[in-house]
Amino acid sequence: MPKCKACGEEFAEGSKYCPACGAAADSTEQGYSSTRKQVFVGEVRKCPSCGSELQSLAAICPTCGYELNSGKLNSSVRKLAELLEDGEKWGYLTRERKTNMIETHPIPNDKESIVEFLYYIKMRLAAMTNDKITGDLAYWNTVWKMKADNIYQKAQVILKNDPMVEQVYKEICGIFDSIKAKYTRKKIVRLIVGLAALAGLGFLIYLWIKSF
Repeated sequence: MPKCKACGEEFAEGSKYCPACGAAADSTEQGYSSTRKQVFVGEVRKCPSCGSELQSLAAICPTCGYELNSGKLNSSVRKLAELLEDGEKWGYLTRERKTNMIETHPIPNDKESIVEFLYYIKMRLAAMTNDKITGDLAYWNTVWKMKADNIYQKAQVILKNDPMVEQVYKEICGIFDSIKAKYTRKKIVRLIVGLAALAGLGFLIYLWIKSF
């Protein structure tokens, strides 16, 4: 008995179609192909160095150690720096727009860009330590620290406790804590001075009342 070329089922001589799968008995004449087709959905990322498949957020190939996205290094950092520089120079950035720009600016997944972003934030905070401690400075200190926190959390996923990332982030936290402590001390001093002024005024009022 002949066999179906599609599924291998035997069928009676003279049958035009396979009783199991319905394929034409003469698959060649009907243009039938038993070759399985592959359908790919989405992209499969592979390391350009060794060809290993990569996860979507991979910054380093787990097989050969090749650092990915090397063609985009530092471009995102430079773009943010230029946008902020222009906005600060010409004065068209409001606090809200500048905050949103910092918070939403994208960060590439390669190690060098992540580290440079952290170094850039460290530089911004370090420059702020030379400025007069004000409420506005304390605000930007917090905004940049939050951006550093976001970058650090991302680095924990794709770089797995990289020592360079850990070191820069630790330095950022140190500068942030220093500025925050200075601002806190300034608020305490203002509070003490204000209370002292009130106490002095109260004493003067007491003396004035007592004089009658």
